[in-house]
Amino acid sequence: MPSIGKILREKRKEKGYTQQELADKANLSRSYIADIEGERYTPSLNTIIKVARYLDLDLNFLQVIDGNTSSKNEGELD
Repeated sequence: MPSIGKILREKRKEKGYTQQELADKANLSRSYIADIEGERYTPSLNTIIKVARYLDLDLNFLQVIDGNTSSKNEGELD
């Protein structure tokens, strides 16, 4: 299962942004973007939201990373 950093890097490259361009848009440092992509830091939810906004990334990808992908109905028990 891909990490947050890998997903953000893939989406950034797909959009054609450099790390610096994304950092400027999200008001973050380029080195912090590199650290997230390199899996040295796990970003806060606020940071993920800021970056995802500029990458047109649906935040539902977090459910996949979290393993929270059950197809069971809400309230249904194992």
